[in-house]
Amino acid sequence: MMEKGESLVLPNQQVVGMFADKHQIAHLDIRSLSVMRLCFGAIYLWTNLERLTRVTAHYSDRGIWPRSKIAEASLLYNPWAFISPHLFSGNWLLEFALFLVSALIGLFLFLGFKTKWVTPICWFLECSAQMRNPLVTSAGDAAFRLVLFWTMFLPWGDRFSVDSRGQKPGPNTLKSWWGVGYMVQVTAIYFFAGWAKTGPEWTRDGTAASLVLSHELFTTSFGSTLLQFPRFLEISAYVTVWFERLVVLFFWSPWWTDLTRSTAIISAMILHVGMGLSMHLGALPWIFVSALIGLVPAAVWQLILGSSSDLDCLESSSLFRIPLPKLYLSALAPALLIGSTLAYNIAVPLRIIRDPLRLVGKWADLKQSWVMYAPSPTNRNGWFVFPGTLSDGRKIDLFQGGTALSWEKPKSLSPVYRGAAWSNYFEHTVYWHAEREPQKYYQDFAKYICRTWNRDHPDGMRLSSLEFVYVLTPTSSERRSSEKQILSLWKQDCGSE
Repeated sequence: MMEKGESLVLPNQQVVGMFADKHQIAHLDIRSLSVMRLCFGAIYLWTNLERLTRVTAHYSDRGIWPRSKIAEASLLYNPWAFISPHLFSGNWLLEFALFLVSALIGLFLFLGFKTKWVTPICWFLECSAQMRNPLVTSAGDAAFRLVLFWTMFLPWGDRFSVDSRGQKPGPNTLKSWWGVGYMVQVTAIYFFAGWAKTGPEWTRDGTAASLVLSHELFTTSFGSTLLQFPRFLEISAYVTVWFERLVVLFFWSPWWTDLTRSTAIISAMILHVGMGLSMHLGALPWIFVSALIGLVPAAVWQLILGSSSDLDCLESSSLFRIPLPKLYLSALAPALLIGSTLAYNIAVPLRIIRDPLRLVGKWADLKQSWVMYAPSPTNRNGWFVFPGTLSDGRKIDLFQGGTALSWEKPKSLSPVYRGAAWSNYFEHTVYWHAEREPQKYYQDFAKYICRTWNRDHPDGMRLSSLEFVYVLTPTSSERRSSEKQILSLWKQDCGSE
């Protein structure tokens, strides 16, 4: 029975009330950050265990990218070249030990054990691993490294962690300049990726999604099925580019902030899950989904839990509310780093502004570029053939594991590439660099294949020479010609290996 003067609150009105009148743009929820920590810890653990399976090929001096290549690529101008533990030795045993330690650190991060110490160690080791071989990294790896940097200054170990056991929970809401930096970094990825997509395939023809899924290097069986629905893919291309360009307005809206931000997060997650189902991208989609979880507002937690908490009404010690003179000092570091993030993405015309900001970002390893499938998706599509000649004169295809040489297209290309890291390597080399500098990108890879084959086979089957060939075919949107082009990328004599 309702008392006089008491109003009836319907369930749908209660839900609306949770999201309405929210204009707390810079607020983050510590529970959301803590769930993001769980996801990042699991991803980092899995990533480093997977790296153990290819440590010789990708991270030793007897693999495809020895440390000498880092000096040749002028990466020694990077200060990380002098402090990266992955550059101390080219021995595979040391690299194996480093990744084993990194996996253990990932487990500690997942558990929330000594989080304030574990997070910077995790970030440092990840920066080191990515610098050791940039050819096997993806945009997801870059996003992981960048978001991990900002979390070093956020309390993402205060919930759902070993650290929080027996501790009285503090406020659920966080407002800090470092949180603003994290938000700027996540939203910058979408904003700059969207405005980099200026090609007609994205803005006029709507063929971009079809082009992307035509590259069988990455496409799953589900992605191949989607090629049968060109109208759907055309709409998807338009929606994707304009969503990326405009979603920043939803993340930073001063009106109904929780509602608009929740809508943007759900939409972006749908986009990434769709990418994960359509293409072999490794952990990339799940890294982006995890980075978005940290932005989930308090209203969503109130909806899940069915009620609000007194802790939702409180803010943790806020950098926005300290005395004005100290405010300038406390905001200086995150402001410089936010400026560095933007300087890497915006072509700042004044070098006097751009260069100091990028120098700050170089030390913090904030370098980034979000030109994914931009300005247009590449129209290169095809498959590899590695013709090899054995000591007895037989011809084999080393890319198919030593089967009889055939120039016909394999039934399925993606499994042949042995995972996302190898796919990233071939994408970097074939699509971007190899024709300009084939010796730099293929000579050591060829030597690695010669060594591993001759080590694992008897003298009668020794490899005497091999060649790297890429069979280039038109994409599904360019079927005017069905002729194949044979691109010879590198030839190698295996006699000395």
